[in-house]
Amino acid sequence: ISVLSQQISVLSQAVSVAQAALSVRIDTQSQAVSVLSQAHSVLSQVVSAMSTRLSALAATPAFAAYQSVAQLISVNVFTKFKMDTEDFDTHSNYDPVTNYRFTPDRAGKYIIAASTAMTMSVGSVIITSIYKNGVGVQSTRLTAVLTGDEVAPTAVVIIDMNGTTDYIEVFCLHNNGVNTNTLPGIYTNFSGGFLTA
Repeated sequence: ISVLSQQISVLSQAVSVAQAALSVRIDTQSQAVSVLSQAHSVLSQVVSAMSTRLSALAATPAFAAYQSVAQLISVNVFTKFKMDTEDFDTHSNYDPVTNYRFTPDRAGKYIIAASTAMTMSVGSVIITSIYKNGVGVQSTRLTAVLTGDEVAPTAVVIIDMNGTTDYIEVFCLHNNGVNTNTLPGIYTNFSGGFLTA
């Protein structure tokens, strides 16, 4: 009976130790589940925020175009630059075929940049001008230092657009003495994108 009592006591102690260990394990698992639940919540919020941001970006008009073929520009006459090739156009808001203009379909502030380029004679001036609705709003001019200089002034502006009828175009003026061909390619480009409402 004494031996049996000792065995029962040892078994009882073993059960107590096992219960204590199980309790610690359950508590640790519970904490782990809690942490994982919190992490999942945070991750869900991040994913939701990213999804919202991506949706906003998808709704953002932007484009980039350039001139692929030389265009003859008359002396001392503001002439529309024909940027005829698109790098991208997220909302099909740029017309590279007929009007060579950007008409965004979302109201807000836009950043617009444009460069025109020609080979100029010494002292000649070339002006790149950004037009909104047929009126110049920003211009940049450069002067050729030497005959044969490839001159490419870049104009940049931040401007409000109504998202319906407002449009942007690029014009150029030079006093090179004779009608002059543009330099198509990397020097002649037109781009823009939505900044904020």
